Amino acid sequence: MAQVGGEATVGLVPGVDLGPEIGRGGFGVVHRGVQVSVGREVAVKIDSRPFEDERNRRRFLREATAASRISGHPHVVSLIDVGVTRDGRPYLVMELCPHGSLADVLRAQGPLTAAEARDLGLAVCGALAAAHEAGIVHRDVKPANVLIDGFGTPRLSDFGLAAMPEPGRDLSVTLEALTPAYASPEAFESRPPTPRSDVWSMGATLHAMISRVSPRRTADGSPTPIPELIARLAEPMPDPGIPGSADLMRVIARACAYNPADRYPTAREMYDDLKALQLPHGTGGRVLGGPEAAFTSLPAPRPVRRAGGRRWPGLVAACALGLTVGAGVTLGIAAIGTEEPAAARAGEPPTTPSGSSSEQAETAEEQSPSVGTCWGGITNITGQITARSASCDTAHNWETYASGLLAADIATPYEEDVLADPTVAATCGKEALQAYLGDDPRYRNATFRTEVIPPDQIAFTRGARGFSCVASLDGEGARTASLKE
Repeated sequence: MAQVGGEATVGLVPGVDLGPEIGRGGFGVVHRGVQVSVGREVAVKIDSRPFEDERNRRRFLREATAASRISGHPHVVSLIDVGVTRDGRPYLVMELCPHGSLADVLRAQGPLTAAEARDLGLAVCGALAAAHEAGIVHRDVKPANVLIDGFGTPRLSDFGLAAMPEPGRDLSVTLEALTPAYASPEAFESRPPTPRSDVWSMGATLHAMISRVSPRRTADGSPTPIPELIARLAEPMPDPGIPGSADLMRVIARACAYNPADRYPTAREMYDDLKALQLPHGTGGRVLGGPEAAFTSLPAPRPVRRAGGRRWPGLVAACALGLTVGAGVTLGIAAIGTEEPAAARAGEPPTTPSGSSSEQAETAEEQSPSVGTCWGGITNITGQITARSASCDTAHNWETYASGLLAADIATPYEEDVLADPTVAATCGKEALQAYLGDDPRYRNATFRTEVIPPDQIAFTRGARGFSCVASLDGEGARTASLKE
């Protein structure tokens, strides 16, 4: 019988083949899984508390009901199924968001611009407004509960603390169940939650988008101790000084007012003020504007592969594999972000409306990426890496020194398969880098880092097989000239 995390999982959740644990909280675990009937990847949240307990039963039904009321919203994680496991624990089957959370994106890519935060805020605030209009108070809005789906779209998640006010019902929740940095001031006084409480948390989440870290931090960046935090609840949200953020900070200031009466009554009014902000769209190139916001720089999620038995990709995986190809040279792997124009993707030739897909694939197979192309920083998003092409006379970090074509039988453009291709190791070795640099005296005792950039998933499925071997002078950082100049 299959085991995951020490427990038998075969048949535990009807219709779902459970995979590894990808998240854990105080009251349950989240597994990655596959909905067997349609082969769809899903996330399965299994509560650790027995369903026979009446309080646990009410809590589970509250979460399931809250999630189902707004499950069709484009910025809410979709609920697929609910039930009870064979050993008596309640579960929720939800869509899988393989790009992690907004908190992961902020850690990996840094803060958003004011315009990006406004655009992303519209999406999340729209979802929260739908919840309020459905009579739901979320109670735990924070970057970690904004998940990124397979298309880069933000989705509000985790209605485990959601409240649906009813006459005579106690809606109090212990402070231990909340996230102090994003909890409204009234939460520390055990007052019943209201939509204005969510508005405060939404304001704090917007603040985190432009400052990268959660509010209520000490000078050294660590979380503020609870006693000190309580003493400072009335302090206004600090201005991080982001260029062009003055108007956005006014929205945040109202949302995070100490007195609930001074805040937006619901997320709908906050959404309207965000929408009215006169900020340019797309200044950072990572977030598409408007209420249908989506990240443009996230790679396609890695597919499930079942070769030789079950093999589950982790939600967060290491990307630089450290394949040594020579003294001072390390071979890693990167995937180009799908925001690049088609002609700029590694290994993907320009396409025209005419011509069959098979003809385009044949063209892609014949073309290797251009040697000498320069690239911006390579970044890691939940275990997958993105890179953007750049002009060599502007600030960049990497340069293509060799290129080639992946073997036709490579199953995916991801690290495990690409690094298993002998052509990659043969093409991107130390000798190729030395041949590219020539007998330049500047580099005789230099150490370089190298990476591999294969085509992204979209280009790969259209037949592209070209990969780039890229190098960066170790310790130099960004440069504004080619390595050969």
